[in-house]
Amino acid sequence: MDIVKICYFWTSCSLLIFGITQGSDETSFKFLTLPQSSVVVEGHHLVLECAGSNPAFKYSWTQNGAPLIGSYRKYVSGSDLIIRRADRHLDEGKYACVATSPDGDLTETSEPATVTVHWIRDKVEVQLVAPDSKDKISAGHDVTLRCHVEGIPDVKVEWYRNGERLSKTDKHVTKGKKLHVKNVNPNDNGVYRCVAINTAGVVNSEVNFVLRLTGTKWAEIQTVPQDKVAVKGSAPMFHCQYTNYDVLEWYFHDTGPLTNSSSFTVYKNGSLVIHNVDASKEGQYSCVGIKADSPEPPQTFSAQLSLAYLDPMNSSSIEPTFDSPYRILAEHSHSVFHCIAPQGRPTPKVTWWGGPHNTSLPSHDGKLTIKDASLSRHAGYYSCVAENLGDSQRAGFSIIVTAPPVIMSPPQPLTVDEGTRAVLRCIVSSAPYPATEIRWKKGETILPLDSAHTVSHLANGTLVINDVEFGDRGEYVCMVNTTGHDVVVSRPAMLQVIEKLKFSPKPGPKKLELGSNDKIHCKAKGAEQPIIKWARINSYGDLSTSFPSHIEDVNGTLHINGVTMQDKGKYVCTASNSEASINVTIDVDVVISPKFTVVPEDPIEAYEGYSIMINCAAEGLPQPNLQWDKNANMNDFDRSRIEVLQNGSLFITEVHRGDEGKYGCTAGNIKGLKRVETTLIVRTTEGFQPRSPDDLDPSSLPRTMAITLSIAAGYLLLVFGLMAWCRARRRKRKLIYLQEANNGGVEAGPAATSGVNLTQPKETLEMRVKDADGTETAQSASSNQSKRSGYDKFAFDRRNLSNMMLLGSGEFGDVYLVQARGLKTSDPEETTVLMAKSLVRSKDDEALHEFKREIDLFSKVDHAHVVKMIGICRDGDPHYLLLEYTDWGDLKQFLLATRKDFKDKGSQGKPKVRSLSSGQAVTMVLQAALGLEAISEKRFIHKDVAARNVLISSDLSVKISLSGLSQNTYQKEYYKYRNAILPLRWLPYEAVFDDEFSTKSDVYSFGCLMWEIFNKGEWPFPDLTDEQVLSQLESKKLSWKHSSRTPEYIVALHEQCTHSHPHQRLTFSSIVTQLRDVMVNLNS
Repeated sequence: MDIVKICYFWTSCSLLIFGITQGSDETSFKFLTLPQSSVVVEGHHLVLECAGSNPAFKYSWTQNGAPLIGSYRKYVSGSDLIIRRADRHLDEGKYACVATSPDGDLTETSEPATVTVHWIRDKVEVQLVAPDSKDKISAGHDVTLRCHVEGIPDVKVEWYRNGERLSKTDKHVTKGKKLHVKNVNPNDNGVYRCVAINTAGVVNSEVNFVLRLTGTKWAEIQTVPQDKVAVKGSAPMFHCQYTNYDVLEWYFHDTGPLTNSSSFTVYKNGSLVIHNVDASKEGQYSCVGIKADSPEPPQTFSAQLSLAYLDPMNSSSIEPTFDSPYRILAEHSHSVFHCIAPQGRPTPKVTWWGGPHNTSLPSHDGKLTIKDASLSRHAGYYSCVAENLGDSQRAGFSIIVTAPPVIMSPPQPLTVDEGTRAVLRCIVSSAPYPATEIRWKKGETILPLDSAHTVSHLANGTLVINDVEFGDRGEYVCMVNTTGHDVVVSRPAMLQVIEKLKFSPKPGPKKLELGSNDKIHCKAKGAEQPIIKWARINSYGDLSTSFPSHIEDVNGTLHINGVTMQDKGKYVCTASNSEASINVTIDVDVVISPKFTVVPEDPIEAYEGYSIMINCAAEGLPQPNLQWDKNANMNDFDRSRIEVLQNGSLFITEVHRGDEGKYGCTAGNIKGLKRVETTLIVRTTEGFQPRSPDDLDPSSLPRTMAITLSIAAGYLLLVFGLMAWCRARRRKRKLIYLQEANNGGVEAGPAATSGVNLTQPKETLEMRVKDADGTETAQSASSNQSKRSGYDKFAFDRRNLSNMMLLGSGEFGDVYLVQARGLKTSDPEETTVLMAKSLVRSKDDEALHEFKREIDLFSKVDHAHVVKMIGICRDGDPHYLLLEYTDWGDLKQFLLATRKDFKDKGSQGKPKVRSLSSGQAVTMVLQAALGLEAISEKRFIHKDVAARNVLISSDLSVKISLSGLSQNTYQKEYYKYRNAILPLRWLPYEAVFDDEFSTKSDVYSFGCLMWEIFNKGEWPFPDLTDEQVLSQLESKKLSWKHSSRTPEYIVALHEQCTHSHPHQRLTFSSIVTQLRDVMVNLNS
């Protein structure tokens, strides 16, 4: 199937599928993520997620059917609900996510999700249930204890006596939160504790129960040791006293009895002192009373020693949280600050300190309330202090109370010379920075805080303009923004700039057509109107202001009436006024447009099996290249039979029926292209059969093999002879190359032919390099070989190219879609569609330089959103640059297909594809910015950023490319100005009038690309002619009109990209950062 039909078929199908999947309503919505019922532990954080299909919708939440009122503890972030420090009293219930369209006409509510808060009380106590009094406990009777604790879900209770866990036995029966001890006896004496456990945590009892049966046969406890919390390094004391005992001993866990040492002291009265407490001495200490000859076991009563601690505090300990150490309050406002106590043992106490006099402040439950804020009563530093036995921690912030700002001294008018430094000042009475920020605005544009050109000091209100340009003139105002108050704007101050003398634009090299009437312009401007004169550098190197009679200098413009070969040379333009004098030297060359000297006959008849010569020749200066095509397809020839001769003629050695068709001969040089066509009619010859290797007679096989072997033997002898000859010739050739390099360059080969001649060697890229001043020099043989080896790694065999389809013509040749084999290792015969850019004007230095520049750009920039260079075909003429291509082609055609006025066969007047959503459009813009950022980071300049030079895939991802179809396909989007073909509507002032292309001009063009995407492929300034655009661009009066579909953040970004002053434009890195923030907001 023809590649045109294949591409059209798949593109149409893909666009149709995309259109179907876009939905039928821009306001349609469905939930993609629904809030889920959740369990959260009290005091912990919870996020309820919610997401929808339409990023333009706004989100809110309801709690138990009522609209949720946000606070610093519970608030909506994007579409999700954030709950900080969950509270069982405030946060339990049913939550629903509500999505509302931008116009408020459509509201969707999710199914409610239930939030359950798990908790456990931090105060646990062991209580006596039966009997109802300690005095009624006696041996032989039962005792029932209860662990008093509350929590959700149900709490599990574990029981301990003297630190040993009690298992469920006939003696000890546990049920729920109760412990039933049957038939108590002295063995059951001791300290009973309980531990409460659920999903919210583990809590030990603070109040324990001491069971002590009295009797004469065992030691009786009089003073029970109590739990202690001690500071590290201290010496806590446990008291313990028995009566009716013989021996009193202390044990630490299972170690003991303890004796006097550097760690412990046991007093005669039974007290125990632990010296220099640390973590190794934390745990259970047991006091044991022993009665000699007693039938009852020793009596044991234990106590717990714990180290005091206090966790540190930080900025998140105070709510609402802030990133800065300041809290800015407007005068007379009200605020509440909540201090979150850190974890500690024992529980810390929280107090507030601060204010103008750093005093203790009244607070309730850690909350500090400020009412009717005033500078005298509330400005100062505030601290939340948490203290316990072990330590104290604090977290703080400064409160700045602001009053309405007053401009004491507005900026004053200023006059400066262009190229100097200007300083504007704005003196303000207000709260200090950061409560007050002072920004500057010129006209309607807010100036950036810090750039290479302007620096705005937020704190002191100073604006510094470095290297003042004439475009900086205008009115400036300072804007004072104090938190909590309206912005105050100063009266305008006029900045006058005295313009310095400069060319506008600077003249460049000029190529004149022999015999034509032409002009060479030279314009300059300054504070005083300059006088402009032309001169010519004569053969002696001197300046001469006398010109031949056919050349006239009229107010800085050279009028040449009838260009002659003698007009070639160097010309100097000088501009001067009373202040300065400047000059520029340009090269003027004389050329001749291509002209056919031999035109092929039309039509031409040929007979099958015979040969035919189709003659074509042309002349011009420089000598034009000749190319042949068949039926408008380059390289559509059988190379085994068809050859392009050095004189430009097309020779067919054996005519076949399939050779019939239209043949075109194109002659081209730097002045343009000329083309002629002829029709080849093939007459059938009776009995003719084209020769084929398969037509051999089987009986001749032995003879064929013998001949083949003989030829092979002769070939081997020839090879050995040639090897010896080549070694000698290589030495001689190296000397010749060096001599040619010293004599000014390598001569070009024969005239260029069409892509049919795939094997004929031709002057290659590396043979010619341009100096910085535009002159051509030759390289030495060694450097030539180095560059050749650099390009060799990109070499691609043009025999693997097929089915070339002409896309159009560009700056240096035709552009094709081709099918390439051998790119996929899994299947070498599988083809891949690529874009091939041909170098037709190989003798044109500017075209050669641009071709090499594109090779360097696409081979050195490796990024997902920049097309990749696949290879270079330079084993014949023309050279081809092979670039990656996508299944949906260029973005311009895709955007046009989204318009309602786009029609195609079978569409019944309906759009081919659905309009892009804001999220999809922003994603495309971000991807393009990422690609251009990668290009700028490699220090390349694109020069033609536009939708026509961006490729799009079926997954809606885009890649920066450069088809540059300026000659026919997108000819209307280019404009010829000063002999240069420019994308006028996509370029800033400095690129058009000063020929200054830079990353900043690419940023301007990127802004135009954004405008195209949000205006469905419309070209910029559609209501203006090219001449009107040129005039308004020069006067800097171009005004952009944005469609209603363009979001405000894109409009703001577009204004920053298309600023008339290059220094005021953003960098690609800052553009990417802004767009990523936009995507985060859209996704959230």
